[in-house]
Amino acid sequence: MCMAEADVDSDAVLRTVFTLNERLYADEELKVLTIQVADGQVRAHRVVLSAASDAFKAMLTHEMSEKTSGVISLSDVSCSAMRVFLRLLYTGHVDSSDWDVVSSKASDATNQESSVTVLKSVRAESKGRCLTSSADTSDWNSGVTLDCGGGSDFDVTISMEDANSYVALGIISEDADIADAYGFQTAGYGLIVPDCTLWGQDGTPGDEISDGAADSFAQGDTASVTMRFSHITGKPRLQYSINGGTFVNAVFHDNIPSSVRYVPAIVFAEADTKVTIEDKPIATTVPLDILLTVMSLAKRYMVDAVLSIAVQATKGRLNDAHMLNDTDTFTKIFASAISADVGALRWVALEKSREFPELRAMYDA
Repeated sequence: MCMAEADVDSDAVLRTVFTLNERLYADEELKVLTIQVADGQVRAHRVVLSAASDAFKAMLTHEMSEKTSGVISLSDVSCSAMRVFLRLLYTGHVDSSDWDVVSSKASDATNQESSVTVLKSVRAESKGRCLTSSADTSDWNSGVTLDCGGGSDFDVTISMEDANSYVALGIISEDADIADAYGFQTAGYGLIVPDCTLWGQDGTPGDEISDGAADSFAQGDTASVTMRFSHITGKPRLQYSINGGTFVNAVFHDNIPSSVRYVPAIVFAEADTKVTIEDKPIATTVPLDILLTVMSLAKRYMVDAVLSIAVQATKGRLNDAHMLNDTDTFTKIFASAISADVGALRWVALEKSREFPELRAMYDA
């Protein structure tokens, strides 16, 4: 018996599949294949690699050393890059724990400086990581936009002393006026707490993000919300975690436009509302060297699913480098696209280089 399409909660199905694949990725007991990399070993399921790539399947089923030994040697790949590659293959997602060594070094280098700073403020005061609304009305007309280091992917976590305070956390065009967002009902996309309802400029009307989200938020005197905005799947994706729970996709009436550069924003409903920006690592931003290695590995072994995700994510980095006049990052990506023979990325880099005077000046000098 088939369920009618209208009866299927597609978001719930995706969450179920994702949870199953996460469990498969985390299952070390049944992983019988060892991948020997430059700085250690990573394990995987034979059947997963064989199903994902004809190249891997040939190595593991034909009379080759990999079949008999159960070991694949990749001496030019790091453990961190291999973990990112495999998690993308299994789940289509990334997690900062896969490059934790890189993240910890970056954290030490910043000497505990905050990764999130206030970009613009309207009727809101900031003191360190503490924000307070100074609006004189209860009309969603105060707030801030944030800078997460200039990247297009970011995590932002806020906590509130009063779980009953009405606050919206979301994204808005970097050129938009936060005072016009009205809780993201007229500009941008976001989540209003404590109701845990989604509002968007596309007319999304305030549906609860998931069943029971508001009940979870109300537990305890304090509450926290983490927003994750990423392009790792090739299109903008907004997710939320309530009080440290599982991330849930924010589903709006229309897709979030991919042509707009968004920044995080916090909008307050009324005066004297206080929130604290928690200084946590940005979990969605894969270090560029690792991303380029993953892309090259996926191209070499014809793992189309991972290659598509990696190329789209790298295109986003290329766009960022172009907009920020970052010639070093741009040339690094361009060179990687050429060496890995990723035609789609190479073409985009070539076209953008024609409109990049700073880059041209480097080679004309």
